[in-house]
Amino acid sequence: MGDHVVLVNATDHPDPDEWVIEHAQDEADRAGLTLGEYLGREDTLGAYQTLGMCCHVFAASKPSTVG
Repeated sequence: MGDHVVLVNATDHPDPDEWVIEHAQDEADRAGLTLGEYLGREDTLGAYQTLGMCCHVFAASKPSTVG
């Protein structure tokens, strides 16, 4: 997993559909991050997963300032 992740609630959207991707992008934008690849569901968080967590997980990174 990268340095950052974006989590999107999966309660009403169990599959990574357009709604999930749009919300992930919005959250990344608000945090000043670049949205990366879809990593899967909450079980990809390993030890960071909490009981009852139901979410989609995306990699994210800080935008490069080089260039």
